[in-house]
Amino acid sequence: MSDLRPKAGAPRVLLTTPPGEAHSLGLLGLQASLALTGAHCISLGLQTPASSVASAAIEWDIAIVCISASVCNAKKPLRNYVTELRNQLPKLCR
Repeated sequence: MSDLRPKAGAPRVLLTTPPGEAHSLGLLGLQASLALTGAHCISLGLQTPASSVASAAIEWDIAIVCISASVCNAKKPLRNYVTELRNQLPKLCR
């Protein structure tokens, strides 16, 4: 993936997993797919707190935030994480 260059004007996409999510395969697959379409991908790695994701999204002018989580994790903590993250992200960030 390091040889792929983002297309001019492509969206900046931030990728991570929520705390407690240690599976990285889905995240890597998503990053590869997005990079192949020309997106500018920035991975924060695994288990990033919502406040850190929001800070990075603001600092790096991120258009899209992608979260990867497995079905093995409890739904309520994931729902709470996504809600917290949405409340902290800029309105134009999807």
